[in-house]
This record gives sequence, C-alpha cells and structure tokens, in this order.
Amino acid sequence: MMKDENTKEKETNLKQDIVINKDDFDQESYSKVNKKNKWKFILGSFLVVVAIAVGIYVGYSKLTSNPVVIYKTAVNDIYEAMKKIAEDGNDTDFMMDDAVTMEMQAKFSSNMEELKALSEIDYSFKMAIDYKNETGSLGLNLKNKDENLNVLASIIDKKAYLKSEALYNKVIDLGDCDLFGELKKISESEELKSLGYNRKDILYLLKEYKGIMIDAINQDKITIEKDAEIEIEGKTKKFKKVSYLFDKENIEATIKTFIKALLDDDKLLEVTAKVIGKDKLELKNELDKIDKDGINLDGYEDIKLEIYADSFNNIVASNILENNQKVIEYRKENSLFSFQIYALDYTLKVQEKEDYMEFKFLENDTEIAQINLYESDNDSLKLDLIMDYQGVKVNMGFLIYDIEGTEDSLNAKYNLTLNVKALGTDANLGFEGEYKLSKGDIEIVDNKEAIEYKKMSKKELKSLSDALDKALEKLGFSDISKELV
Repeated sequence: MMKDENTKEKETNLKQDIVINKDDFDQESYSKVNKKNKWKFILGSFLVVVAIAVGIYVGYSKLTSNPVVIYKTAVNDIYEAMKKIAEDGNDTDFMMDDAVTMEMQAKFSSNMEELKALSEIDYSFKMAIDYKNETGSLGLNLKNKDENLNVLASIIDKKAYLKSEALYNKVIDLGDCDLFGELKKISESEELKSLGYNRKDILYLLKEYKGIMIDAINQDKITIEKDAEIEIEGKTKKFKKVSYLFDKENIEATIKTFIKALLDDDKLLEVTAKVIGKDKLELKNELDKIDKDGINLDGYEDIKLEIYADSFNNIVASNILENNQKVIEYRKENSLFSFQIYALDYTLKVQEKEDYMEFKFLENDTEIAQINLYESDNDSLKLDLIMDYQGVKVNMGFLIYDIEGTEDSLNAKYNLTLNVKALGTDANLGFEGEYKLSKGDIEIVDNKEAIEYKKMSKKELKSLSDALDKALEKLGFSDISKELV
C-alpha cells in the first residue's frame, strides 16, 4: 500500500525524534518502571505490554490519523523501557570461567522445643568453584559453646579430598570424582549454554530487534476505533482503541523478516545464538531450513493487542487476546496499575499499591497465595508470602538488606521468618545472617600428604566415626534426633 508524502514526512520526523524527545511522554509511568527495578524479571513480559501502551499513547497524541506511526512509536518505546530494565540492576557479573566463592553465615531460631539445640549453633557454609582449572571445594562450619566442627571437601585432579582437624589429623583421599566432567556435560546442554551472555548482548539485541519490528509492521493489521466499549471497575465505558492483529499472515511475515535479518547480519546471528543457548552454525542451519521449507503454523491462534485511551489520551486499559480469548489484561487508575494473566484454571493478579506490589494466585477463582513485594532503597528488598492451600497455611517474611555490589563481589544481609500451620502443628522458624559472592582464588585442601580412605585401618576408621559422633553430640544433634523420633 502506497503512502502519501505527508505521511512519509511525519514518520521520518517521528523516527528521528522518538528516542530523545520525551517531553510529552508519560514520565510518571516511566519513572515507576525504573523505581521498581527490583522485580524487573518478574514483570519483564508485562512491561512489554505497558511499554506498548505508553508508546501508542505518545504516537496517538501526536498523529491520531496514522496508526502505522502510532505502532512505530510503540515499538521504539518498548525498546526504551526494556533498555532501561537491562541497564538497571547490580554491576556484579559472573561468568562460567571465573573462580567464584559463595559464603553464607546463618543463625536459626524456632518456637519448637525439639529444635532448640539448632538455635544455639552458628552456621557457616562455603562453596567455591574454579571451573577453568577443574577445582572446587565445599566447606561447613558448625559452632556452639561446646564444639567447633569445621569440614572442608575439595576436588583436585579428578579426586575428592576431605579435611577436618576436629575429626582426623590428616587429609583423606576419598578416591576418584570426575565432578567437572559431569559439569561439562551439563554446561554443554541447551539449557545452560546461554549462561555466557551478558548485559551488553541484551542491549544490542534490543536495539537491533527494535529496527526489525519496525520493518515488519503491516499497516493493514493496525486499526483505530473511536468509541470502543470496555468494562472498567464494573462499568461499561467508551474509549478510543488502537488494535494490532497478529494473524497467521502477519506472524508469518514478521518471522520471515526476522529470519532474513539474522541471516544477513553475522553479528546479530552470533549474539542471538549466544543468548538463546545455541551454536551459531546450528542456529543458521535451522533458520536456513525454515526459510527454505516455510513456517509451520499449525495450531496457531490469532493474537491481538488492544490499547484504550480516554479523551485526554491517557492509557486506561489494554488487553492481549489469543483467538479472541483474553490472556492478559491491564488497567490503570489514579496512576496505579493492575493486570491479570489467565492460564487454564489459574489466574495471576498483579496490582500496584502505594508502596508495594501485590501478586495474587488463584485456582478456579479461589485465592491460594499472595505475595507482597515492597519498594525499598537500592540496597534492600522485602517480600511477604501468605499461602493457604490444601490445609497448609504459610506466612513468610523475607528481607535482604545492606546490599553492596561491585564487578567482583556481592554482599548482603538477610532475615527470613516462617510460620507453618499444618496437621495440628504451629511452627515458627527464623533465619538471619550474611551472604557473600566473590571472584578470586578459591580455598582448597593441601593434598600433598593425603592418606587414601581405602588404605585406612579399621582402627583409624573407628576413630574417625567416634570423633564425628562426639562432635554431633556436643552440637546437640543427638538430642534433636531423640525428640523427633
């Protein structure tokens, strides 16, 4: 379909201004997206819908007569919103080849008498891995007023070693352990190949895919309706509606546009393969096959995006429909938003409150769980969980605070409280402590004078077993087992 020169000029001007001209952008909504970066991964897919809504609002307020320009504006604002999400967050960045150590300290508390001994112990846990050099270790320290049990297990040169001065005066060679061989198999699986990508890759793909989406627009699938009816707060109201239809024809054309772009751009193909966890050549071959044989869309249901705006061009609602059945619903009232996701017998409801986000999970319209995620400073995060399902009631509070991150480390403190009511039991549990993740040399045992476990005498093995029993008894674990039996 040919465009008149006036329309072309408007689209060109809008393309040039879209990223830098934000004077009439809905700053309040945009700042809220930024402010709530703590749950950006939870709301990632939803933000796409919100960004489309905001983008269409911008385009609509500028050029209400041209729905194509409106959608192009929407795509640009999707990019801006998702770019902001990708840029936010902690600067700590760990890769598979880094030598990494994770440490955690904890204190436990409970109202259960049978668990009293556990609350008198200081717990320290350490896990370190140097994937490149195929070494790693696992450490545990349990300490109370009577005992200090420290155990360190390491993997060196495909063998496992154990060191514990409280149990035995020598390092013990436990035998062959090809853990890294197994890890290599896992790391080469499709699920974990994508761990090698970073934030720059995501930003690059967002920028490139934005342009592809604009190139793929089919103006015949975009419509504007002036007096469309929709139910808001139980009342039927009329608003302006902008719709974009992804039917089989449009989705096939869109996919072909993406395939062509990937096959024509070697860097785009390489980064896409990295992020989705595929080998570059493997992805190219798959795309070549689809390009040659065509796209199988058997069972595909039409998808439609609907955006509703009031007389002042404020976005009040949006829907995503599949085969004319609503799958996502978005509403905005008094600068606060809510949305629902429908999946078979289950519904997720998310509502923005003044100082927290509320998530409700329903099964056949019955609420089974609620999560409240609170706004906080950049160095803390608070979450509450309430669940009542099949006779089990759970109340949980989780706080992470004093979060400090650099390129090489991440430090935080945490506090978790848990109340469980089930089978006549009312249990309160609590955990608090510190967490640290860092790059650098890892601690492993000195295995130069290790003694082979297989060559230890019965007397030595008996001494080792007795020392472990004695340490556990001093820590109170024998008392706990008696209480629980």
